[in-house]
Amino acid sequence: MQRSWKNSRKGAPPLRYSSPPVFPIVFYDGNRNWTAARNFQERTTLSDLLKSYIPDFEYIVVPLSRYSNQKLIEKQDELSLIMLIDKLRNAADFHQLTEIPKNTLIISAIILRTLCLS
Repeated sequence: MQRSWKNSRKGAPPLRYSSPPVFPIVFYDGNRNWTAARNFQERTTLSDLLKSYIPDFEYIVVPLSRYSNQKLIEKQDELSLIMLIDKLRNAADFHQLTEIPKNTLIISAIILRTLCLS
């Protein structure tokens, strides 16, 4: 988040800069439905005492169980690859990675590495 703000501020005139929006997303890989509060303050310890210092926002929950491994493989994009890797639980799941076109894996790996290093 900080890196995104810093990069977007480059070249902006002083005192006229405003931060871009951030959409908090939780990729949930559990077997059951999400039941916890979606408000960050409600899920933070001591929020009643430190409310002024804890960001107040709701996050979007994306249940990975709604997406089949095959559907994620077909999308052939970086986010789908990350979601697929997060869903891997056993040897059979890992075997499905062989169905991903090699070009997609190579391009995704380069993009992910670039994002992690920037």
